Amino acid sequence: MKLSELDELLSETLEDDQLSRGERKALRAVLADDQPNVEELRRYRKQAFSRARELMKDSHSRLVMDWLEEVVTLFDPNQEQGAKSEVLFSPGSRCRNRIIGLLVSARTSVEICVYTITDDFISDEIEAAHRRGVTVRILTDISKAQDPGSDVDRLERLGIEVVRDTPDKYMHNKFAIFDKAIALTGSYNWTRSAAEDNEENLVVTDDRRLVQGFVDEFEQLWEQYSR
Repeated sequence: MKLSELDELLSETLEDDQLSRGERKALRAVLADDQPNVEELRRYRKQAFSRARELMKDSHSRLVMDWLEEVVTLFDPNQEQGAKSEVLFSPGSRCRNRIIGLLVSARTSVEICVYTITDDFISDEIEAAHRRGVTVRILTDISKAQDPGSDVDRLERLGIEVVRDTPDKYMHNKFAIFDKAIALTGSYNWTRSAAEDNEENLVVTDDRRLVQGFVDEFEQLWEQYSR
């Protein structure tokens, strides 16, 4: 949804300085159809505040702020229901399948920061995400990227952006971010042995504060090793 379209919807709800039950339902329907990611929801909230500030020049400031409070809850799902987190363990296919499921459902971006990638089941879905237009970036360990069985070079040849650390460092992180909305982390390496043999764990969360922490760390590492 374009910001101009959102602004028109917000203006309509502001005509009587309140968000009616019908208007709330209509906005929910629009958001359900649009399925905005976290960054888009932030832009929507910013636009709502902008509309309110324009009207704060008038005398009905209290009513405007009441309206704004109602609207913001629509653009902030975690304000109405708690963030969801889950934990999974291996050996077994649960961790692998969760990673694959998140790759399949990714719409805009995937950031991957892992020690190595040797599991072809996961690599194939990374490739599929890239081919359908999802922006994929991979941060990995320079020494492991050259190991036999590593899929990193193949993914890079497909056009996926890959950044490696320096030989004096170990990129021992194992986390990924999907659409800036969901993060996963844990001991689980993206390898077949992690799925089939090892005792590993994987945590998946959509807690906005935790996700943002991973986003910030990824961007810092990406800049550091892209130089």
